[in-house]
Amino acid sequence: MKKTILILLCVLMCVGMCGCGSIFKKSTYTVALITGSSGIQNHCAAQGAYEGISAYCQENGITFKEFTPETNDEKETASLVEAAVSSGASLVVFAGPYLGDDAEKAIKEYPDVNFLLVDCKVKNPTSNVHTISFREDEAGFIAGYVSYIEGCREYG
Repeated sequence: MKKTILILLCVLMCVGMCGCGSIFKKSTYTVALITGSSGIQNHCAAQGAYEGISAYCQENGITFKEFTPETNDEKETASLVEAAVSSGASLVVFAGPYLGDDAEKAIKEYPDVNFLLVDCKVKNPTSNVHTISFREDEAGFIAGYVSYIEGCREYG
């Protein structure tokens, strides 16, 4: 359920940004996805972001590339961001809860690039930063409520 919500939110965020017109001014551009060292096969934010963004990019003829560092080293992540921006990325997506510090540095270094932060936060967001964060407690409440409605009265 969490994965489905994540994919839906990523697609909606991309579509919402499309409506703004500020991010998608070029007819061809690149979207870059930066993940943690666990990559996109970990059944969490990075995988949901990858699936949602890649589907959106394929449907709309937008180039897309995923960057995964081998370690969680800040220098390696910074070099991946540099590679993404130098290859023409106008939207860089950071997906993962531990990428906030890396995203903060990239935002300061590349003020003309748009950033989408999935499940991570920065202290001082600017106008080129959009965030998607999840409140796991709400999903847990809804799951408990639905199970109660379905008749599950015993837990354990």
